[in-house]
Amino acid sequence: MELLNGITGFYIDTKDEPPATSLKQFKIHSYEAARTYNGELLECNDTDVHSNFLFSILRISNKEVYVLLNKHYPFVAFASSVNEERIFFVNDKEDSLCRVTE
Repeated sequence: MELLNGITGFYIDTKDEPPATSLKQFKIHSYEAARTYNGELLECNDTDVHSNFLFSILRISNKEVYVLLNKHYPFVAFASSVNEERIFFVNDKEDSLCRVTE
């Protein structure tokens, strides 16, 4: 599998630096997603320098869902929890954002 340059957060040369996603724009989209599903945006932040994603936490129907956005490319993932040691990704559509709203 060939990965896009910098998708992991690492790249070799500064002249080959990957594009950057906008935290401001991610906050706007996260707020809009929460509003659309009658929820609330609890947090939207950049992770530490060693991580390759931005994250937001939405509360929808009394459930929290983490939305993770790659710092360089428009790839989104969902998780039930995120901490320094582990991310619990949501892979089952039963636990996806759409199901949270039911």
